[in-house]
Amino acid sequence: QIPLEEGGAQVSALLAGLFGVDGDSVYLSPAPMYHAAPLRFNMGVLALGATTVVMEHFDAEEYLSLIGTHDVTISQVVPTMFVRMLKLSDEARSRHDVSSLNAVIHAAAPCPVDVKRRMIDWWGPVLHEYYAGTEGNGFVYCNSEQWLAHPGTVGFPVTGIVHICDDDGEEVDVGSEGTIYFEGG
Repeated sequence: QIPLEEGGAQVSALLAGLFGVDGDSVYLSPAPMYHAAPLRFNMGVLALGATTVVMEHFDAEEYLSLIGTHDVTISQVVPTMFVRMLKLSDEARSRHDVSSLNAVIHAAAPCPVDVKRRMIDWWGPVLHEYYAGTEGNGFVYCNSEQWLAHPGTVGFPVTGIVHICDDDGEEVDVGSEGTIYFEGG
């Protein structure tokens, strides 16, 4: 049993409820543990009795190889990792079996529309995106189907209430640019 702070318990609930992680899941972690998301996701996966495979550093072809070697079902990446995988030759990409993947979660930076579309074309509708605060103040989410219906979206709020505000903190009209604020976290 791994003791978890409240945030860790929330991540476990999120992993189980939104991504179907259970004791049979295998999580591939390609990002450094000094970042909040990889650390908390690994803790959450372990708390659910699943297996984690942790890379010392990200290498695109090694990442693909590990998916097939360990029958990885879930992973969390950043968009730069997608770009690096897409830069591999067709031969290198086709050498690796990624069919065990049920969910690949990405966050931490905007994902270019063309990159995400190419990844969905390659891996199927297993991509999930979120935008959130490390502090647990809010969580916005979309799956592949939702994204394909609205390319570029990061989805809808799962926790917290989202406000888009101007420089004075006043809400702007729908479709206007502004600063994102989460209420209720």
